[in-house]
Amino acid sequence: RLLVFNILFVAFVGFSVAAPTEEPSLFTKILKEHKEILPSEVVEAYKNLSPDEKEKLKEVFKNYKDYKNEDELIAALKEKSPALGEKAEKLHAKLQKKIDGLSAKPKEFVEELIAGGRGLYARSVNGEKISKDEIKLLIETQVTAYKVLPTEAKDELKSTFSSVAKFLEDDKVQSLLAKLLEKTNEEH
Repeated sequence: RLLVFNILFVAFVGFSVAAPTEEPSLFTKILKEHKEILPSEVVEAYKNLSPDEKEKLKEVFKNYKDYKNEDELIAALKEKSPALGEKAEKLHAKLQKKIDGLSAKPKEFVEELIAGGRGLYARSVNGEKISKDEIKLLIETQVTAYKVLPTEAKDELKSTFSSVAKFLEDDKVQSLLAKLLEKTNEEH
């Protein structure tokens, strides 16, 4: 399955897509300011990478569309750096175990959440500007989808991906994002 691959893509590209001399996209800014959108394991794993590993990761993810699955991605990372590939492999196994442990409704929700984010990230990585309206629509769609989940599904998400669930439930965070999007006149 490409689910964990998509989480890795969304997380690592979101943190590392902009080169130091480039202005980061609005999407990247939101992700950096609201890391709770991502599973905490992913945020922690990225924080623990050396600058060299982050650069190698960025190089591999620029060719995101070339990889059909996690194994190909991890192989490419191992080619750049065996240690980096091993870290990705461990993270992949940890996340996949969590995702596999979800029942149908929460698992479907997580898959849709990742697919929506991945689509925007893939475009962003390839230099396409993403409008604030597209980002806002993605966030609103996911928040709405979360709110209509049955209580049991929400509880399962809270226990498995607590930071993501908290982000989706927090009206204050949603208001802050809406204000950020409204203040941004440029499209990224």
